[in-house]
Amino acid sequence: MFQSSKTIGVAVLFVVGAGVTHLASAQGPNPPLATYGSITVTQADYEASILRIPERDRFGFAMSMDRIGKEIDNLMRLRVLAADARQSGLDSDPSFKMRMTLYEDRLLAEAIVAKVEQDANKEFDTKRSAFEDSARERYLINKSTYVTQPQIHASHLLLTTKTRTGEQAQALLQEIRKKVEAGASFEQMAVEHSEDPTAKANKGDLGFFTSGQMDPAFESAAFGLKSPGEIAGPVQSRFGYHLIRLQERKDQRQMTFDEVKPDLMEKLRADFVENKRNQYMKQKYDTAQVKWNEPAVSTLKKTLDPALTKQAIGSIK
Repeated sequence: MFQSSKTIGVAVLFVVGAGVTHLASAQGPNPPLATYGSITVTQADYEASILRIPERDRFGFAMSMDRIGKEIDNLMRLRVLAADARQSGLDSDPSFKMRMTLYEDRLLAEAIVAKVEQDANKEFDTKRSAFEDSARERYLINKSTYVTQPQIHASHLLLTTKTRTGEQAQALLQEIRKKVEAGASFEQMAVEHSEDPTAKANKGDLGFFTSGQMDPAFESAAFGLKSPGEIAGPVQSRFGYHLIRLQERKDQRQMTFDEVKPDLMEKLRADFVENKRNQYMKQKYDTAQVKWNEPAVSTLKKTLDPALTKQAIGSIK
């Protein structure tokens, strides 16, 4: 796929490796990454193309040679096809020129909005201490909402009724429970007997979960357990019959400001940026000042010919 893996490798070092950027600069500020006859894709082409990727994701994108190679290959394909279109005179078509103008307008509009947002983010960072005070104030006013949900950590052993009756499943679970209460390993019993497809890998361990995540009957029995090691069951759920063992409980508790601060600051940042964007839009564009050519606009509406509609319905019948 690559015309020159060495050239691409140098480009990657330029983008990713701050300590080795001199290797790329030795080829100039904009080295060619690939050529196809007289057509070239340069580093600047590549960097402009990946601007469509969110800034936070670009570093990760550039960590894969496969992604980089595909990006350059796609750019080359576009450039080759575009050259053929120009040779065919398609770039001189009036409708194409209009579409290009509209596309340029769209890109410029997106660019200016992105700049407004970027400036707003910078302003937020310069005023961060004031926003931290606002975040603390929000926390104190709404403190009762910043609490954790009760959680439990449980394991289970499931028997289905695909090959047995409900009575048989319950009787077998009672036998297994007696073995566990006599000292047998619950995990080993789950590996040997559970018909949960994940049991062989997790030994029946379900991890932590909160209310609303499990089958209601299962959840009711699980949250009814109080002490680690306590077992409930057989318990019937829509999946079959279970033994449930409590591993650990985490009761509801008040979250600290430091725990909720990152989320509060992100919300404040988002609100600040949105307000700045809205202010800019109101300043630059007032819908009340738009003068509509109603007669011309009305001609754009398409209507169905009743005769053709009737004919189409008749053909379906």
